[in-house]
Parts: sequence; C-alpha cells; structure tokens
Amino acid sequence: MASIDRDENWNFSTLLGQGIFVSLAYRLSSPKLVLPFLYTALGAPVVFAGLLLPVVQISRLISQLASAPVVSGGGLRKFYVALGTVILAAALGVAGLASNDPRAAWLAVLFLLVATIIGIAQGLSGIAFWDLFGRVVPSHRQSTLIYSQAAVSGVLAILIALGSRHFLFHDDALHEHLELLWLGIGVAVLSCVVVALVRETRPEAPGKKTTDGKSGEKRSFRTEIMKLRDSARTALEHAWFRRFNVVRILFLSVQLAMPFYAVHAAGHHAHSHHSMSTFVIASSTGVIAGSFIWHRIVHRSLQSAMVLAPAIACAAGSVAIVMEVIPEFRGVLLYGLTFMLLAFAAQGASSSGSLYLVRFTTRENRPDYLAVSNFLAGAIGVAVAFVFGTLAHLQSAVWPIWCIVAMNIVASVYAMRLDKSQLHAPAPA
Repeated sequence: MASIDRDENWNFSTLLGQGIFVSLAYRLSSPKLVLPFLYTALGAPVVFAGLLLPVVQISRLISQLASAPVVSGGGLRKFYVALGTVILAAALGVAGLASNDPRAAWLAVLFLLVATIIGIAQGLSGIAFWDLFGRVVPSHRQSTLIYSQAAVSGVLAILIALGSRHFLFHDDALHEHLELLWLGIGVAVLSCVVVALVRETRPEAPGKKTTDGKSGEKRSFRTEIMKLRDSARTALEHAWFRRFNVVRILFLSVQLAMPFYAVHAAGHHAHSHHSMSTFVIASSTGVIAGSFIWHRIVHRSLQSAMVLAPAIACAAGSVAIVMEVIPEFRGVLLYGLTFMLLAFAAQGASSSGSLYLVRFTTRENRPDYLAVSNFLAGAIGVAVAFVFGTLAHLQSAVWPIWCIVAMNIVASVYAMRLDKSQLHAPAPA
C-alpha cells in the first residue's frame, strides 16, 4: 500500500511538472493566438489565417483516428505523449525559422504545413495524455492537478513575457514576437524529459484479437477503425453522451474564438511594440484566475462550468465588437482584456469537457470515446472555421466575431440541458 501511495504521489508531481511546462509552452507559442497573430503580422494573405485552425483540426482528427487504436493497443502512454510534443516543437521551430522570409505566398504554404504537423502532434499526444492521466491520477485529484498546473504556468508565462520586454527588446516588433515563440519551443522540449519520469505500468499487449475482443484474427489498423466505428454507435446510444457532444459542438464558439480575435487584433497592432507580450500576459492572467475559480465550480458541478464558460466568452466578444464600433477604444490594453476573458472561458470549457469524459468512461473504452467525441466536434469545427475564415476574408474580421457571440449564447443555454445525475455521478474505474 505504501509503495502504491508513493507511486501515486510521484506520478501526480511528475504530471504536474509536465503539465506546467506544456501549458507554458502553449501560452508562448499558441496555435490559436501566437501563430495567427504572427501570420497576419508577416503580411500573409488573411484568408489563410482563418484556415490555420481548420487545418490543425483536420490533421488532429486524422491523427486521433489513427492514434486511438495504437494507444489502446499497448505500449507506454508517456512515450506517445513525448513523441507528439517533440513533433509539435519541431513544427513550431520551422515556423520560426521561415518567418525571416517575407514572401507572402511562401509563408501561406509553410504555415499551413506547420498547422498540419501541429494537428498530427496534438492528436497523438492528446489521446495518449488523457488516457495516461485517467490511469495514473485518481479521480479525486484530477481537477486539482489540472488547475494547479494551469495557475503555475500562467504565472511563469507572465514573468517571461514581462522579462522579454526588458531583455529581448528589438527595434522591429516582429522580432519581439518571434522571441516568445522560441522560448515556447524550448519549454515544450523540456516537458518531454519530465513526462518520461512518470512511473507507468506497461499495459498488457492485446495480442491476437478480433474487434470484439475474442481470440482470432490479428488486430490491424483497419479492424481498429471498424472497432472505433462500433464504439461510436455504442457511445451515441447514451443520452448523456449525445447531449454532451451537442454542447461540445457549440463550444466551438469558445475554442475557435481565439484565432479570429488574434487576426482582428493583428489588423490594428501587428507592429505595436510589446503587443504580443501584452496579449500573452492577459491570456495567462485569465488562466490564473480560472485556475482558482473553475476549480471550485467544477467541484460543485461540471454543468455550471459548461454554462458559465460560453457566457464569459460572449462578454469577450462584446468587448471586441465595441472596439470595432468605436475606434478610439482600440488600445492594446483593451484587446488584452478580451484575450483574458477568452482564455478564462476556454479553460473552463475545455477542462470541464475533458474531465467529463475522463470521469464517465472506463479505462478500456476511454481512448475510443475520446476519439469519437473529438471526431464529432472536429469534423463540424472544420466546416465552421472555414466559413468564419472566408467571412473574415470577404468582409472583415469582426463578422466572425458576431457569429461567435451568437453561438456563445446558444451554448450557454443548451448546457443547462445536460443530465445532472450524470454530472454528479462518481467516476468509474
């Protein structure tokens, strides 16, 4: 028993450290904030700025479909997490190096390629991490770990962004933005070293099994995809799962929001000194506040978090619309308020949704259920983001924000329909 407790505490501390580094890297090189802002600041075609996130989602979707059977099939999850993170860091490094070439057409192709690789890496590491998380962290400590690492990484991101203002100053604001990207890449690599220290028991190899679990034909990618399809049919028979996925689709208005706000902000402050560091500080402040507030809300009710998150995102959209209507209000600090609210809302939406699935799925079906839910949200998210990106190109960046605000309102109202008994039920083994 003492040995089990030691392993549990070690894994909690190790995953906390890994989560801090991963979250910090995400703050400094976010595909939702930093890449769209940097892309727009470089003068590349705006229409493709709206396509960056859909490309990430398409490749993440494909990666999840391929990764879920592989992760379920055996092997240490921590190595899948590390591999995905290394690929992610390499892709961001390519974007940083290529930003020295001002040719807009070349940048558009390159950033779309980088977005593809980022999505593949996120799909692999995400599936593996949440399965590892559900296996080695007991349910009563899961929300504590998530919000603790978010708070610490937020503080570190603020300190690094403030330090960059004094120690990494450049005459060209673009170079200031790139410095933050490179810092994020370095931290991401460091997280790979930490996750390797997790004391994970190697799962039993599946051996030769058919998709129904009986001995027979050796499992292959094709049979695993068929199994995943069957899992989708089974999962969608549950009313709580169907309603949750409707909410996840509506939550695209929270999770898709950041890139369009970044494009909107870059249109006015791409060449303003310290604008990117201000937005990093603001979003990190939102994460820190969320770490304390969402932690308490989730302990009381996941449904409350799912209702409040889109409502707060709606408030952020309202601020952006006011700035568009009244040009005198288009200051960097007010944009910072928008990103702070968005980060706060996104944290509540993503973490409550992830905890929901982790708690109400078993170890055996968790990777498949995660893939099913991500497939549904991702497939629709691709279409929604493409429409929003085209709308931003043909009209202006504020048009998608109007649509996002409308979706925020619907999401908040629909989240009230989630089954409360399921949300308060104990987590399965």
